[in-house]
Amino acid sequence: MPAHSVLATVTLVIAGVAAVGALGYAWVRPLRRTVRWPLLVTATAATVLAFMTAAAGSELLRDVEAAASTAEAAAARAHGHSADGFATAVVCLLVGVLATVWSVLRPNRERWSAGMWTGALVLTVAAVATLVTGGQVLAAALDALALRTAV
Repeated sequence: MPAHSVLATVTLVIAGVAAVGALGYAWVRPLRRTVRWPLLVTATAATVLAFMTAAAGSELLRDVEAAASTAEAAAARAHGHSADGFATAVVCLLVGVLATVWSVLRPNRERWSAGMWTGALVLTVAAVATLVTGGQVLAAALDALALRTAV
């Protein structure tokens, strides 16, 4: 099994946990004290893993393009393009987390303010983008694998 497959699976799971944690952190104030550090760790890990997965995927793409049919290579490239969007979403999630957990959404803030609403919306958009693009990457990977195993 290629390293890319293992890294991709771990990355999708960790990024999904970070995205759900960000949604909880953004909207459920009592969770903020408990979720703050795990959210920081998972968002950071997801970002690092996304770059590691991309590097392994680039190597795998070169191998696939050298040995695969035109349709298989096109499916692999489509998967790579969707992975670029996923990596962008994961980086945006990390930036959103870092920008809000020590400022507008810190655990000891009691009343909702315009800044808190904005921070919560930023985290929500980044989290939803991470979940949606993660699904797109997985779908594109399954499409590419279906072509590869059909041969």
